[in-house]
Amino acid sequence: MPKKYINIFLVVVLLIAGVVWFGKSVLAWTDTITAWNGTTGTLIKAVHVNELRTAINVKRGEVGLPPGVWAEAINAGTTKIKASHIQEMKVAIYAVYEKVYTTLLGGTPTAASKFNAASGNCLNGELWNSPTRKILAEDINCLRAAVDNAPTRLVSDATHNHTVQDCISQTVRGGTLVKDSLGNRFCQFYASSCPAGWTQYGNWSQATSHLEQYQEYTIEDAHNYCGGTLCTTSGQNCTVTNNSYCDSGSKSWSNATPVPTYCTALKNPSYRRWQGCTGDSCPGNTNLSTCSDLCSSSTWGCTTSSTATISYIGCY
Repeated sequence: MPKKYINIFLVVVLLIAGVVWFGKSVLAWTDTITAWNGTTGTLIKAVHVNELRTAINVKRGEVGLPPGVWAEAINAGTTKIKASHIQEMKVAIYAVYEKVYTTLLGGTPTAASKFNAASGNCLNGELWNSPTRKILAEDINCLRAAVDNAPTRLVSDATHNHTVQDCISQTVRGGTLVKDSLGNRFCQFYASSCPAGWTQYGNWSQATSHLEQYQEYTIEDAHNYCGGTLCTTSGQNCTVTNNSYCDSGSKSWSNATPVPTYCTALKNPSYRRWQGCTGDSCPGNTNLSTCSDLCSSSTWGCTTSSTATISYIGCY
């Protein structure tokens, strides 16, 4: 393989590895580009353009865009680098900002403002002028900055490094790109929990109202006296007097945990003594399990809780 193709291959491998590490390119771009004053400075080479094209296409893929369209191949020693090559790369990387800030996040902030801030005002002045002008060091440096800072990643840590495309491709779960007040990007899913490999971002969620049924009831004391003697068998008989529901209320989309709503069911005790029994025989229902299941038999009020059901969750 000719040396120039080996170099291009290595650039491609390093760019792909670098750009996917925590959403920031760790590749040392080929050469530090300085302005050419006629005797010193950096001459713009094919490798500078080709590594930019590769990196731009990686970034485009991370937001679900197809590869950029290049008018011609750039070959070292044979292809003259033109301003039109610079222009088409600007268009290709700007589309990434447009997709994220305009299409997915609704235009606030604007794609132009974020692109300018990230790249050092690539949209202004001579950089967007006639395609016949000479290539400047500023052109390459501007594009490098635009690539390095492209908004293609969600918030990340040592174990999470998802792309925008990872989010929006989850169509079954309704993956939607969102951001918090600090501009941190994460994914909203129409689900009660995050997909495998994802973690909830803070407490971001939305929850719908949940109704928890509970019962109010009376208790009959079955302690019986038979001729003045306490029976050996005793128990309690529960009678449900009312079915009620504890409403949790809903929670709008926010960085807060759904708080349970607590409701109290009252037991209304109704004592009675059995009459007419003989010996140690005690009539009546001695089933205690129903009462015990609802609340402690030693208290006269029990509390149930109802928590809103998460319907949307924020993940990264």
